[in-house]
Amino acid sequence: MACMSDNHQPTQEPLSGKQLLQEIERLRIRLYKQVDQDPSAFSDPQILKLSQRLDELITLYVQNQSRNRR
Repeated sequence: MACMSDNHQPTQEPLSGKQLLQEIERLRIRLYKQVDQDPSAFSDPQILKLSQRLDELITLYVQNQSRNRR
């Protein structure tokens, strides 16, 4: 399965578990900083897109962890 970058373009290789965690943390920090600077930004389309991407990565990570436990 191909992974996507911030702009949702597929990349060649899927992210490893460690890479997923690093990307999740990077996006989490970015999201936190942007909303911390401007709490009204929750409704900003870019913030929503970033939040949705973070959700996708977290879901992918959890799915990968579930598969690895079987």
